[in-house]
Amino acid sequence: MTMFLRQIVVDTLMLQGAFAIPNQHLYSIFSNFGNYKQKYLIVPPTPQSPKFLENIVAEIRQLFRFSKQINIRVAAYIDKLFENDQSSHKFCVHTRRGDFGPPKWPMHARTERNFTEAAIKFILGYLKEKHLNLNVSIILLGEDKDFLHEINISREAFTCLFFSHEFFKYFKQVNKVYIPKAMNRGEDMCFGVWACDSILLTASSSTYAWWIAYLLEQTDANVFYNSDFNHSYYDKENFPSDWIPLRLDFNLGRIIMD
Repeated sequence: MTMFLRQIVVDTLMLQGAFAIPNQHLYSIFSNFGNYKQKYLIVPPTPQSPKFLENIVAEIRQLFRFSKQINIRVAAYIDKLFENDQSSHKFCVHTRRGDFGPPKWPMHARTERNFTEAAIKFILGYLKEKHLNLNVSIILLGEDKDFLHEINISREAFTCLFFSHEFFKYFKQVNKVYIPKAMNRGEDMCFGVWACDSILLTASSSTYAWWIAYLLEQTDANVFYNSDFNHSYYDKENFPSDWIPLRLDFNLGRIIMD
């Protein structure tokens, strides 16, 4: 196993909480990775950065293959969920709340409604300008289903923002809004990887969301993320350069591309 691939294994195992595996050792000195022969290494912190992924995309996708059982269940659910909506562009919005933020993880900002709603509106306009006649459906992802139901995507909620009259003709082309059922983590990730044509990461510290976006099956998918890294361990270096950073400017009252 290459040193780079070992680091990807590390992130995967820490992501899944899979610490009880054979031959596991805990090392904290990254410079010594090449000296170890064990199949698995677990190291803090998680090495989530595109610089570790260069030239090993095939290995990464092999590592993240879903089981046959997960593939079958998720494919059947996607077919059923979108049975009457096969052709629309599926714009996914990934949220993370739960243990993010104080007191447990103060350095990981949780998803907030103000950014999420403003970013959805911005991205709808962006997608419509880029793809013109695109028919968009929105998929709200996340474990906190109550929070997802609180997200306001109504036309009326848009009127206080900066969008022009032209934006509202785009809004009329929004097809449906979906909140998928609760699934286990493997199924949930598989669903996102397969179903999303574009995606917004509203809590950028979420490694889970990061990997969904990185592994998207859709070629040339637009990936947007919250670039407000105040009080965060992360910064833009942790995200591929072709992903689009968005920030809510409170003074201007709107989303800007950062």
